[in-house]
Amino acid sequence: CPYRPPEPFRGRFTAGLESGVNFSLCQWTYEDTAPVYKDGVQYWRVKTLPNGASPQTGLLSPSDVAYLIALYDATVAESDYHLGAVFRAIKDLGLEKNTIIVLMSEHGEMLGENGWFMRGGAIRGQSYELALNFPLLIKHPNVKEPIVIKDIVQMVDLMPTLLQLLGIPDPQEALREGHALALSEF
Repeated sequence: CPYRPPEPFRGRFTAGLESGVNFSLCQWTYEDTAPVYKDGVQYWRVKTLPNGASPQTGLLSPSDVAYLIALYDATVAESDYHLGAVFRAIKDLGLEKNTIIVLMSEHGEMLGENGWFMRGGAIRGQSYELALNFPLLIKHPNVKEPIVIKDIVQMVDLMPTLLQLLGIPDPQEALREGHALALSEF
């Protein structure tokens, strides 16, 4: 967040949805949030930080949450579109045979699951699967079939893995927290 996808992505996902919430500001929670009911409608209490002011509390209705999810999906679609352009350029330049592509995310996002929004805030965070389990994809030109790593992977494992893939010795290996991923099929 914030989610500000441009057209045509925004309209593709938000068509028919309405919300009065300003989603150009992040909406988050710092703890498990129980729903609030007003006139029989369930709302979620969230925080927002408008332009450097003190945090304010707001409520998200089910239609607000649906709109937030649509904005998130539109942002993902926009990212996919731009990544497609990068991949086409790599191919058009003839670089696909000697380029390693790494795609990753800093963290997952919560979009109302268990009453949490975003990653749960920067102060304490939370440990729900959706915030901890995020993509790390490495495309190597010599690997034709996917290799799925089932072990727990941390971001500190990325650099040693790339060094291993490139065949570069790591003189600092003993000092590192991270370890190269087991790519025995490689």
